[in-house]
Amino acid sequence: MTATIKVFKSTDQGAPVLSNGWGDLTGMLDACLVNGYNLKTIDSITLAGSTATATISAGHLYLVDQVLLVAGANQTEYNGEHRVTAVTTNTVSFAVAGTPASPATTASALSCKIAPLGFDIAFTGTNKRAYRSPNILSNRPYLRVDNSLDPVYTSTADKFGKVTMAEGMSDIDTFVG
Repeated sequence: MTATIKVFKSTDQGAPVLSNGWGDLTGMLDACLVNGYNLKTIDSITLAGSTATATISAGHLYLVDQVLLVAGANQTEYNGEHRVTAVTTNTVSFAVAGTPASPATTASALSCKIAPLGFDIAFTGTNKRAYRSPNILSNRPYLRVDNSLDPVYTSTADKFGKVTMAEGMSDIDTFVG
């Protein structure tokens, strides 16, 4: 099994911003680990050989080698994660398997975004998250991030995040085992 390498940069269009606010860290991690970012509406997807080209008339600023999550096509070969192979101002290309219909059809809307790492949020609280890999072949520890105001600090203090790895949890504030 090969791992897909994904790269996130602060200079990506639509990248989450880590400012000096309580909860900004969990917001950034939600975008990179769970939700993805830089959602764009795709006008059309066409196929030439094994290369699909998505047209995004509003522009996109995606880069070659980024991994996109494409959704909304009736043809399942277009949907899912794809590594970008070529870009222009208004198009992005990627390889697809099979021979889906071209152009792609859809019942609603075609879209794409920078693909997240695929984690789940196991528990949540105000400015707190416990993330977990869905990979059942791993030992699946919890990554707990607390980006909330600690009672010993003032609300104007520099913001920080407390990170804990846990073998087990029963809620956002309770570690088990």
